[in-house]
Amino acid sequence: MDRFSRDKRWGKVSFEEFKRTAEALYALVTSARPSVSAEILTCEDGVTYSWSTVTFDLPGMDEALKERKSYQLSGLTKEIWERSFDVQLTLKDKEDAQPFMICLSCDCYADPKRMRFYGQCLDSATRTRMFETFARPTYSHKIGDGYSKISEFNRVVGVGLARIQPNSF
Repeated sequence: MDRFSRDKRWGKVSFEEFKRTAEALYALVTSARPSVSAEILTCEDGVTYSWSTVTFDLPGMDEALKERKSYQLSGLTKEIWERSFDVQLTLKDKEDAQPFMICLSCDCYADPKRMRFYGQCLDSATRTRMFETFARPTYSHKIGDGYSKISEFNRVVGVGLARIQPNSF
């Protein structure tokens, strides 16, 4: 598993920046793996978004996540971006026996300055090209660990499951 983030030093990630990065990532991966498919998943309402921030399995979670909207990369528009709480590009290669996957996401609601990159079962050439292309600091971006801050929903659910007194931490 590989993960990192490109964190803007000033301002939020714009639609144009996300789309440009998503298209560049797709082109980079498909140059070596032409069988890769791309899907954009969005959370366009607060309930679906809240469920998408949960980091542990809960009853009803799978059903709630089916409410995410799905688009082709070419179908991602500024209108969709502006009404979305979270946008994620998912690249998969169904012809690979391993569960190859790369995700690029932006939590437009809680973490709008960060684009997160996640990869699993990457071959070394893809990993190297992805890191050389996207995991370099620039004047306008720094490179982070790829982890988002915990959402309030996730904190409250976690506190309830662990039976911790909220004021004890």
